[in-house]
Amino acid sequence: LFLLFGLFVRQLLVVIHAVDSLVLPAARDLCTEYQLNAENTMTAKFWRLFQRCMLVSFEDQLDDRMDMQQSCLGADAPLKRMTLTKMLELARQYSYVFVIF
Repeated sequence: LFLLFGLFVRQLLVVIHAVDSLVLPAARDLCTEYQLNAENTMTAKFWRLFQRCMLVSFEDQLDDRMDMQQSCLGADAPLKRMTLTKMLELARQYSYVFVIF
């Protein structure tokens, strides 16, 4: 029950983040895919291994797009994933939504 509540709160925060930043979650997902293909961390290595088992791979298409590099990588990139600090900031900023929820 608590896990389900946590999932609903997370989805609510994703929607609030999309409305607040005017960026669709699908664009952030593409950015995450690009980051995992561009980085050399352990998580990225596991993702590339998992991706080889999938039938569809977007690695080639994402590498061809230079605007993805400007939008996704870097400290001030507009399409970064939602962090815990951003979640807390949104929860504090839109606290009335959580009261209604």
